[in-house]
Amino acid sequence: MFVVRGLLQLEEHPDYALAYINRGVTYYALGQFQRAIKDYDKAIQLDPNDAKTYYNRGLAYYHLGQYQRAIQDYDKVIQLEPDDAINYANRGMAYGDLDEHQRAIQDFDKVIQLDPGLYRILRLAW
Repeated sequence: MFVVRGLLQLEEHPDYALAYINRGVTYYALGQFQRAIKDYDKAIQLDPNDAKTYYNRGLAYYHLGQYQRAIQDYDKVIQLEPDDAINYANRGMAYGDLDEHQRAIQDFDKVIQLDPGLYRILRLAW
């Protein structure tokens, strides 16, 4: 249903960033990360200040094992939304997967500072 809605939005409004975001989210949910990234790229081109699009693209890169590219997107998200702890948590996990443990620790320290409850949830998930 989301793909159909996204396609209809794109037909009617080819310069509508949200249409690309919606379709990208659907591709992501289907595990089609490369297709999701292409849609997020287009959405970012149309609206370069939407933090959630960088966040979503970072998640897709992360799932593809492209941790450095994920970190670049998380950096942009943090620049746009510096007080959202989940952004530091995601970047910290990517740093950890790259064996950059000091940087991961710095990000997780920031998570604890911003949202100690989130850190407890993340700790239970590991």
